[in-house]
Amino acid sequence: MKFQKKSYTGVAINSFILGPIYSSIYLFSLKEKSKYFKLISLFPIFLLLIFLGVLYQYSFPSKWVWIAYLGVTILFVIHNLICHKFIYERKEIDEKEKRFSFSNGLVFGIGLSSIFMGLSWFSSILNYWIFSPFVPMDSTIGQVISVHWILIGKVIGFLYGFLKCSFIEEKRSILFKLSFFTVIYMILIDASKTLLLTYPMNKLFSLNYYSSNTSVLFYLVGALVFPVFYWFLVSENSLKKQIKYSFIMAPIIMIHLVLIGNYWNTLIVTTASVFESSGNITKAKKLYVKVIPDLDHTNFVASLKHRLGVLNLLEGNVDEAIAYFRKVVTSYKKSSKVYKKAKKYLSSYADKSEINKFKILKNNYQTFEQAASCFPNSLGYILSFYDKKQIDTRDLSFSIKEGYFSGTFIWKAESYLKKKGYSLINSYWQDGNQLIKLLDAGFPVLIYVPGHVYTVYGYNKDFEMFYTYDTARQNRWDDKPFEDLYDEWSKSSFLMSVVVKTKDETKLKDLLENILDYSKIYSLYQKSERSDYYTESKNNFYKDYNKTTFGLKLGEKGLLSKYPLYRLSADKIDVDDSFFRDRILKVISNEWYSYWYQIRPIALFLLYKNRIDDASTLVDIIESNIERRGKSKPMDFILYKMILAEKKGDIKTKIEMESRLIGDAEEGWTAYSWAYVSRIKRFKKEKRYKDIVELLQIPMTKLNFTSYYESNLGDQEIFRVLNEVNCEKELSLSDTMAQTMKLGFIFYGFDCSMQ
Repeated sequence: MKFQKKSYTGVAINSFILGPIYSSIYLFSLKEKSKYFKLISLFPIFLLLIFLGVLYQYSFPSKWVWIAYLGVTILFVIHNLICHKFIYERKEIDEKEKRFSFSNGLVFGIGLSSIFMGLSWFSSILNYWIFSPFVPMDSTIGQVISVHWILIGKVIGFLYGFLKCSFIEEKRSILFKLSFFTVIYMILIDASKTLLLTYPMNKLFSLNYYSSNTSVLFYLVGALVFPVFYWFLVSENSLKKQIKYSFIMAPIIMIHLVLIGNYWNTLIVTTASVFESSGNITKAKKLYVKVIPDLDHTNFVASLKHRLGVLNLLEGNVDEAIAYFRKVVTSYKKSSKVYKKAKKYLSSYADKSEINKFKILKNNYQTFEQAASCFPNSLGYILSFYDKKQIDTRDLSFSIKEGYFSGTFIWKAESYLKKKGYSLINSYWQDGNQLIKLLDAGFPVLIYVPGHVYTVYGYNKDFEMFYTYDTARQNRWDDKPFEDLYDEWSKSSFLMSVVVKTKDETKLKDLLENILDYSKIYSLYQKSERSDYYTESKNNFYKDYNKTTFGLKLGEKGLLSKYPLYRLSADKIDVDDSFFRDRILKVISNEWYSYWYQIRPIALFLLYKNRIDDASTLVDIIESNIERRGKSKPMDFILYKMILAEKKGDIKTKIEMESRLIGDAEEGWTAYSWAYVSRIKRFKKEKRYKDIVELLQIPMTKLNFTSYYESNLGDQEIFRVLNEVNCEKELSLSDTMAQTMKLGFIFYGFDCSMQ
C-alpha cells in the first residue's frame, strides 16, 4: 500500500472508520523503518478480540465497553498520525500543484453511480438466492439491495473527479480487473450489510425493535465504511491484493463497526432469537436476561420481558412466567400491546381452579421471507409435521401463489396438496373448543383472518394463550390471548383449514363430525369467487362455477328490498335454525365477540326471512358485547336496529335510531340517507310539511347524481318520497333547494304523473 501518498486527513479517517485492520496494515507497512512496528502490527486486532471476549464473558454494561473502545480507537488514530508525521516525510511527494474541478466531480459522480448500479446487479442476484429464505428481499434485480450503491458511486465518483485522482487507467485490462474487484467487493459488503443490519432488524421487528434503538454513531460510521473502504482498496493496483484485502478486512471492519457503534446488544438479542427459533430456549433466555439491564428503550425492554414470561411458560416455569408478566403490567403500561396481553394472562390464570392444561406441537421450521407468502409459509410449516424432510418453502411459494406480490387462493393449495396425497379440509363458524380439540389430537390448524393466514400449533388454557407461527411476526412464533385470536378470527367467519393425509380423513371426521359440514359448500363458493376473479382468462379453471349456476346451493340470493343493506352478502349464506342456534349463537355469546360487520350478512338474512326474534336476539347480544368492550357502535348497526324496530313496530326505538344517524350525517352521507327516508315518510304521513323542508336543509347540500348504483340508492329513495310529498302539497323551498329537487326529479325520472 502506498501510505506515503496519504494525507494526514486520509490517515485519520481511515484509522477511525476502518478501525484496527487499517491500523495493523499501516503499522506493518512501517516495518522497514523499525522492528517495533512489525511487532505491534497485530496489536490493534488483538485488542479488538479482547473487547469481544469481555462483552461475551462478563456482564459489564455495553456502554462502558463502548466508551473504552472508542477511547482506544482515538488513541490509535493519534498514534498513526504521529507515525505518519515523523516517518513519512511528505515535503517532496506532492510536487504538482493540486487542482480541483467541481464540474468534473459531478460528471464522474453521475458516471460512476451508473456503473456501480449496473455492477451491483450481480451482487443482488447472488444475495437474493442466498439470503431470501431468511430476509425479505425483492426479486426485481437492483430494486432493494443495490439501491445504496447509487449513492456510494456518486460520492466516490465526485471525489475522484473533484480531486483528479488517477486510480483508474484507460487500459481495458485495468478497467476489467477493477470491475471484477468491484463486484467481489459489493458481494461482500452486501452480505455483511444483510447479516449485520437487515437480518437483525427483520428478526427483532416483532419485539418492537426499530432503527431508532441503534446508536447514531453506528449509522454514521456504517455509511462512511463503504466509500472509505473502497477508496482504500483501489489505491492498490494489484487485483490479487485487492481481493485478498477485501476478504481479510471485511469481517474485521464489521466487528469494529459493531463495537464503535455500540451495536453489540442488537446482535445479542438477534442471537437469542436464533436460539429460540431452533428450540434452545434456555440459551435464548440467558442472552435476553444478559442484555435487558443495558437497554434504555422502554417498548423493546417490555417486549423482551414479556417474551421471557412466555418462554418460561414453554419450559414449565409458571412462577417465573408470572413474575415477568407482573413486571410488564406494573412497569410498562405505555407499551400497550404487551401490557394488555400480560394483563389478560394474569387475569386468566387467577380465575383458574385447575392448572396444567396445555398442548404444544413442537416443530422447527425455516420459512421463506417474501411478500404475500403467508399461505405457503403456513402450509409448509404444517406439512413439516407430517414429513420431517423440510419442504423448500421457496419452491412451494412459487408453486401455489398467483404471482410474486399476490397471495394464494385456497383452491390452488387444495389442488397442490391433492397431488401430494394430502387433503385440505376447510370449515367456518368454528370456536375455540374445536380448535383446542384439533390441537390435542395433534393437528396444527391454519387460521384465516382478513388478508392473512397463520398457523396455530399450541395453547395454554391456564393463561388462555395460543401459540402461533406467523409471517406477520417475521416468521417467528407468537403468543396470542384466546380473546385476541377469537376477535381477529371472527372477521373471517372463523374460517380455518386442517391438513391431513387423504387416507386419514375419516380420523378427522371421527374427531369433529361437524367440521366437514360446510367444507363442500365453501369449496363451491371458492370456485365461484375465483371464476369471477379470472373472468374469461385462460386460467379460469372453473368457468361453470359462477354465481348464477349454483347460487341456490349457497343459500338465498337476489334479495330485493327498498333498503340496500339487505343486499350485502346475504346471497352467500344459508342459516337454518340448528346452525344458528348451535353454531352462531354459541360463538357470538362470548364477551369478546363484537365484530358487527362479520355477523351482518347473517343478521340481514334473518330479517329477509322475517325471523324477527332471532334477529332481535342477535342484535341484543352484539350490542351488549360492544358496550362491554367500550367500542363505538358502527353506523350500519344503528341502521339495522332502525329497520328491525320498524318491523317490530317499535316506533320509539326507530325514532331514536333515526335521530342518532341524522345527528352524525355531517361526518358522512351515503348510508345516513336511509334515516332521512324513514323520517320524511313519517312526517309525510303526519302532514308535517314544514318539518320536511327543515329536515332537508343538510341533505339537499349533499345529494349528488351519479350512475354508481349502490352509492345513490338512498338519494334516489329520498327523491322518490320527496316527489310523493310534493305531489300532495307543493313544498315551500329556497331557490337552491328547489333547483336541487328539480334536478333530482329529472335525473331519476320522477314526476307526479308517475304516482
